[in-house]
Amino acid sequence: MANTDPTSTNPEPAITARSRVSAMMQKAVLWSTLNFVATQIVGTVIFLIIAAQLPVHIFGVVALATIAADFIAMEGCYAAKDAIIQSSRYDRKSLNTAFTSFLLFVTLIAVALAASAPFVARAYDEPLLTTFMIAFGVMLIPTPWIAVMDALMLRDLRYRQVAERNIASTLVGGVAGIAVAFSPWFVWAILVQRLVSQMVQVALLYHYTRWAPGLALPLIAARDFMKRFFALWLVKTLVSTIGRVTALVFGMRYDLATVGLLRASNRIAEAVQGPVIAPLVDLWFPLMAHVRGDVAGEREVYNSIVRYGDAGIAANLRRTCNHC
Repeated sequence: MANTDPTSTNPEPAITARSRVSAMMQKAVLWSTLNFVATQIVGTVIFLIIAAQLPVHIFGVVALATIAADFIAMEGCYAAKDAIIQSSRYDRKSLNTAFTSFLLFVTLIAVALAASAPFVARAYDEPLLTTFMIAFGVMLIPTPWIAVMDALMLRDLRYRQVAERNIASTLVGGVAGIAVAFSPWFVWAILVQRLVSQMVQVALLYHYTRWAPGLALPLIAARDFMKRFFALWLVKTLVSTIGRVTALVFGMRYDLATVGLLRASNRIAEAVQGPVIAPLVDLWFPLMAHVRGDVAGEREVYNSIVRYGDAGIAANLRRTCNHC
């Protein structure tokens, strides 16, 4: 006779959307926060050491030279990575299409920077701007490779490896920058710091993903990627434009030393404000991609991120009030 007593069976508890998302959130938030806090603490210390060795106007030169380049190196890289995650196409042909499309765009920007560099240098009466603008333009070329490998990392929610990559690149790049800052070639300290940091990023990302780029440009797929990319890039660019336009206006109205002081103060402010916001930005697209089509899961991702953000903001408010 079959046993119909429900208490005699021990079914495994169902994995709910909330429990599944909660597990992903805990791991992702932990490593994303550790990543940002560690890199900001280390980066700020490195920044202060290098800043003590450089003339203030050099920071102004770098700030102006990187205004256009950073729209690609930072916002553009994030937008390309998010566009790949949003499309959820990870076959080699799709990844090569994303890489090639973004590479063509990046190359055009690099050529435009090189062509405009002498005119910008004349406008600000600073010949060093030409060299810096060209150098930062050339450093944009590996950005498409970094974006694709980043997307592959976040597809699998490999936040621990992302943290390792960022911390390692910050440390190694910082050591190289400090070494140059204390040398006769101190004016190149920030450029060397960025270059070495980028090289470490590429090396570690390749170690983790083993993805080597290839060229592919099917028209429909490339158009779809660029459509996603430009939509995401526009949003990210609008958010960051105000600060960079301010630096540009200050450079035209005052001098490069003023721009350098503005950049230094902004760098310190970013280190203080960032730990609450930055981890949330890195979580949104990868987590949503994992629960796509699952309404309960999508709702839980949204609610979890909002809860985490509210908790972080409340904690900052409490700390602020305690010091009032």
